[in-house]
Amino acid sequence: MKGGGTLLESFEEQYGRRFAVPRLTATRLTALFETRRLPDESPAQIRHAALGVAAAATLSDELGCQAAPCLEAVLSAYRQLRLTQHLTAQAFAVPKATIGLLSVLPAATVALGELMGAKSLAFLLGSSRGLVCLALGGCCYVAGLAWVHALMKEDLA
Repeated sequence: MKGGGTLLESFEEQYGRRFAVPRLTATRLTALFETRRLPDESPAQIRHAALGVAAAATLSDELGCQAAPCLEAVLSAYRQLRLTQHLTAQAFAVPKATIGLLSVLPAATVALGELMGAKSLAFLLGSSRGLVCLALGGCCYVAGLAWVHALMKEDLA
């Protein structure tokens, strides 16, 4: 584009064919970006980039300003979005692994008790105190999983 081509021509060249209507829309750009998508890019990121480029194209068309600075602003915002999502995934990696380990721990403890001859299943299922312990433990387990799920919920999509 800095060499004299138009924004529409540049995207048609990348797409490999001409558009039916000489206008860049978010839907067309999403289809184009899907063909050029990196392996670690999500569909939400592609859609975000397409909306930004479509807005830049509309701004350039309606106001007559240069498209290159508008696209550079979209690229900068897209890089910031990707960096934020990458850092969020890194921050949640260790807590997610810990949650996986702690989720398996109660069943592993009961199984280990059975292997050691402690008859933990007989206690849990065969007595009233065991059933109360099992019910309370199950309730705490479910409440803990719901709480952790609420803490780990990602609204970045």
